[in-house]
Amino acid sequence: MSESTWIERFYTHFLGRDLTYIYAGGLFICVVEYALYYTNPIPQELSPNLIGFILSSYFLGFSIREIGLKLFPLRKKAFDKTDLFFHQKLIKKYDSKILDKYERMIYSLAIFTSVGTSSLLSGGFMLLVGLYRWFLQAIHSIDYIGLALGLVLLGRFLVNDGIKLARYLEEQDEALADDMLSENR
Repeated sequence: MSESTWIERFYTHFLGRDLTYIYAGGLFICVVEYALYYTNPIPQELSPNLIGFILSSYFLGFSIREIGLKLFPLRKKAFDKTDLFFHQKLIKKYDSKILDKYERMIYSLAIFTSVGTSSLLSGGFMLLVGLYRWFLQAIHSIDYIGLALGLVLLGRFLVNDGIKLARYLEEQDEALADDMLSENR
């Protein structure tokens, strides 16, 4: 098996997923701020406010992913005691192309769950704020109804794709485990 460069691994394992969490958290923050105050909360210049926005987006995005994992059961079993041994055998036995595809599927699953859940939650929040203003405050226009519905539809689409991808990953895990067991016999 060929070794990947450290920068490739750094991007795949850390930077790519972290950017996904920043995007998911930032999406939620921006939508909530826009729904409540009709303003854009993203600081325009490099400042401590921008760094605070990015950090809060990251941690909120990470939390949103965990909420998504709790709300939408992606896998039949959460963790197995032998997962680490399975992945170690997988790394030793299979070619880097198979492992790269496997890692891309896991990265896609992180995107689907974090961005999809963020879209669903922020779109639902926008709809609730819009309905509150429409019914209780007698403001008879919902300026952002299209955006709210679009966010809900996008979130549902991404979460459904995440569920399908998680099922596919489980099937691949079982097939790889069966292949490794049959070779040991």
